[in-house]
Amino acid sequence: MKSVPKHTPKFTKFLFVQQCHGFTHIKPHYAKSKADEAALSAVITALATGYGISYMADICDISYTHLLNMYKNFIRLETLKTTNATLVDKLAELPMFKRWNLLDDELLASIDGQKMFIRRPHWMARHSSKYFGQKRGVVSLSLIGNNACLNTKVTSPNDYEGHHLFDVFFNNITHVKPDFLCGDTHSINHVNFALMHLLGCSFIPHIKNIREQATLISSFGDPILYKDYLIVPKDQFREKLIEESWPQIQHIYASLLTKKTTQSALIRKVSSYARPSKAQRALWEYNKILHDKHLLNVINDPNLRQGIRTGLNRGEGYHQLTGKIASINGNKLRGTTELELAMSNECIRLIANCIIFYNTYILSVTVKLVVAFLI
Repeated sequence: MKSVPKHTPKFTKFLFVQQCHGFTHIKPHYAKSKADEAALSAVITALATGYGISYMADICDISYTHLLNMYKNFIRLETLKTTNATLVDKLAELPMFKRWNLLDDELLASIDGQKMFIRRPHWMARHSSKYFGQKRGVVSLSLIGNNACLNTKVTSPNDYEGHHLFDVFFNNITHVKPDFLCGDTHSINHVNFALMHLLGCSFIPHIKNIREQATLISSFGDPILYKDYLIVPKDQFREKLIEESWPQIQHIYASLLTKKTTQSALIRKVSSYARPSKAQRALWEYNKILHDKHLLNVINDPNLRQGIRTGLNRGEGYHQLTGKIASINGNKLRGTTELELAMSNECIRLIANCIIFYNTYILSVTVKLVVAFLI
C-alpha cells in the first residue's frame, strides 16, 4: 500500500489539463505564445468557480495580462471539449472503469439535468419557482457513463430535457460509447426510443406508475388473443403505417445525422401534437413498439430496474460534485453569452473529470496491489 503515493504525483497534471495537448493556439501558424500549464489551470479554475480572471489575478502570482492572453488564445469551447474527451478516454483505459459496468459487463450511461443559477441576465435563463425561487437560471444537461461525464450541454429550463437527449448523446466525441442509456421521466418523448435504436443504443429510462403504464401497452396481434394473460394489451400496433411511411422516417433520420438543422429543434417538431403528419404518426408508432418492449423488460427483470436506479444515482452523485465546484463563489454560472455559459460549464466538467480520474487511478493501483499481494 505504500507504493500508491509514488505513482500519484505524475498524474497531478490531469487535475486541470492533460499535458496541455488539447489546448492549441487560436492561430494555427506563427503563434508567439505557448500554453502555460499554471496559467491555464488558473483560468479554468476562475471560469469554473465563477471568480473570473480579474479576481484570480489578485489572489495568485500570475499577472492579469498573462491570464487574459491564455484565455484569449487557448481557452475555447473546442479546446475544452477536446481536452475533456482526451481525459475521459484515458479514464476509460483504467482497470476500475470496466469494473463499474452494471448490465452484463456493458456500459450503462445516464442523462439528467442540473439546475444552475447564472451570474448575469441572459435570454436563455428562465424563472422556475421550484428551483430558482424569484431568480433565473439554466440547466446543465450531462451524459454520465461509469461516473465520468461524457458530454454536457447548457439548455433553458423551459425546454423539455427529452428533446435534447439525442443531441447530447450523438455529439459525444469521446471513444466511450454507451450500450444503454437511462434517464428519468423527463427524458421520455414520442421519438427517443426510436432515435436511440437508430444509433445502436438501447434507451432504458425509469418509468413511473408501471402498473398504470402496463394497461396501455399494445400488441402485434389482436388484443382478444391475450385476454387470459396477466397483462392484457389495450390496442394493436399499426405496422402498415410504419411500412408506408418508412422512406419519410429515413429522411428524418438523415436530417438528424447530417446536422443540416438543429437536432433538438427537429426533435421538438416531430414530437409536437400540432397537426402531426403521417410520417410523425408512423415514427410515434415505431417508438411505441420499443417503449412497450422496454416496459415489459422492466416488469420482468429486477436486475434491469436496479441497474437503471444505480445509473441515475451516479448522475446525481456527479451533480453533487459539480455543485460543490460551482458553489465556491455563489453557485452561479459565469457568462454573458451562450458561448461563455457553455465554456464555463465545460470548465466545471473538466475539473470534475480530473477529480474522478485521480480517484479512479488510486483505486486501480490499490486493487492491482491487493491482487498482487493475494497471489
